[in-house]
Amino acid sequence: MDAYYGNNHLFNPSTFASSKSFWTSSVLTAEHLANSKLYRQIDSRAFNPTYTFTATMEQFSLGELAAPIIAFGDSEAGTADRGLVEYFFENERLPTELGWSKKEKPVTLQEILLAVQHIRNATNLITGSNSTGAKESAHATRELHFGGGDL
Repeated sequence: MDAYYGNNHLFNPSTFASSKSFWTSSVLTAEHLANSKLYRQIDSRAFNPTYTFTATMEQFSLGELAAPIIAFGDSEAGTADRGLVEYFFENERLPTELGWSKKEKPVTLQEILLAVQHIRNATNLITGSNSTGAKESAHATRELHFGGGDL
């Protein structure tokens, strides 16, 4: 929650509920987490007159979203257990009561960077098999509606 609306250091159930509305299965994907992030950003930009979001903030934001994947999921797959993530945020403690335990091996920098990359990729709103910005197919170009025929 934005500090503009009050104390942004306390858990806010209604803000969390809006984020959870994008988590549509028991296994969270990077896309689920990214969708909730994008929604919160757009909502804040639309309604918070003091909204700011720098490139540095974006990097921290990607790391924050990767944290549930790192702690409660699989960095390689970019997934996390929804129940564990919800418990962690709603109760503000690790979900040991649900059977979670510390990973046997230390988390590597490679795992962290992989989880962050999953989130970064998921925040990209370009669709299709070629979402990196390279030249698109002629078929995609013909689908533009200019009022004329094929280009």
